Amino acid sequence: MKSIKLVTDSGADLSKELIERYDIKVIPIPVKLGDKNYKDGEDITPLEFYNKLKTEDLSPLTSMINPYTFEEEFKRILEEYQELVYISFSSQLSGIYNSAKMAQKVLGEDKVTVIDSKAASLGLGLIVLKAARLLEEGESTDMIISKVEETISKMKHIVAIGSLEMLKKGGRISSTQAFIGSLLNIIPMAEVDSEGKLVPLAKVRGEKRSIKYILDTFKERVELLQEELIGIGHADNSELANKIATKLKQEYSIKDIIITDIGAAVGSHAGPGTVALFFQ
Repeated sequence: MKSIKLVTDSGADLSKELIERYDIKVIPIPVKLGDKNYKDGEDITPLEFYNKLKTEDLSPLTSMINPYTFEEEFKRILEEYQELVYISFSSQLSGIYNSAKMAQKVLGEDKVTVIDSKAASLGLGLIVLKAARLLEEGESTDMIISKVEETISKMKHIVAIGSLEMLKKGGRISSTQAFIGSLLNIIPMAEVDSEGKLVPLAKVRGEKRSIKYILDTFKERVELLQEELIGIGHADNSELANKIATKLKQEYSIKDIIITDIGAAVGSHAGPGTVALFFQ
């Protein structure tokens, strides 16, 4: 029997290449579009999701992975592995973590470790990749947990929210605010704080100012320039993601930055056009 299996959910927004490279088990978050239900990353790709938003008048809805699903998934893994480590989407943004904890109680803490990433999207993804590399190096469960918790405490998110319409549908801003914001090309900037909550930072006008804001904030807050822990997630906005990556590489001599698509689960709330930078 194999020793440790690393598990996360599709809120990590990891690419298929990274998932396969590190043999990570990803449990999909349910997403509803109109009268159809999907499993994020399995039944619907990011490209398909954003194309549907463009061509159809849909308000996507997400729901948490329920405890039964976790229990069944974990049981299947434990048939092959001695134990598993599950790193979840922020408990302050979803009930997913609590569902996983309920499954853990049934199966036993000696076999199942559940960690609250206090992160979202590729912020979670980078934490999972840190764990995957430690596992590949043969580190023990205790060491992986210790290093992962250290990474969680330092992970930063800077988010340029791409859709005022999605914020309006989610009840975060009024129709008037969305209308005026669109006219003025306002881009709300936000972060995920140390508790794992999404909080506003600023409002900027236009793409150039949003890039400058992201770069300035990165300069103020970055602690470690470890290239494997710098990433950019985007919701059907690869052009802006690549612009930010290019500037970071030029200014900080960073060799590589992980760029991935924001999937349907996170994209249902952030909306198309969103770009986010993740780093320590």
